[in-house]
Amino acid sequence: MNSSWYKYYEGEWNEPGLGGHSTSLGSLGEYHTNIMYNTYLEKWVLFNVTGGNITMRRSDNPLYFNVSDEIVYDIPEGGRAAYCTIQPAQEDMHTCGQEFYIYYRYWYKRLGVTIYDTQRLKITLN
Repeated sequence: MNSSWYKYYEGEWNEPGLGGHSTSLGSLGEYHTNIMYNTYLEKWVLFNVTGGNITMRRSDNPLYFNVSDEIVYDIPEGGRAAYCTIQPAQEDMHTCGQEFYIYYRYWYKRLGVTIYDTQRLKITLN
């Protein structure tokens, strides 16, 4: 089964997913952003990789994240990360709360060989 998908562009969700125009959400991250509503903060949270760190941004508007990054985790020297994915700690898969997990793809070189791994980072908001 195939389904259509569209990009956000100038206030509408009507641009084709492949080849269409898009409007920036203000995310300046390097690799694959993930967004979810956080019931504890009562804000949208965005996670991505920026400057060798996994970072978080908060926003009242899921279409506007042009705010400062908060460093959540510093990737170890020599490693790289991408594909941050938010995994709620509760059964509701549409929101996250005070505790949740970030899964990400991590890779590094050991003895000239690139090692790939999926890592999990537990987040507890205070």
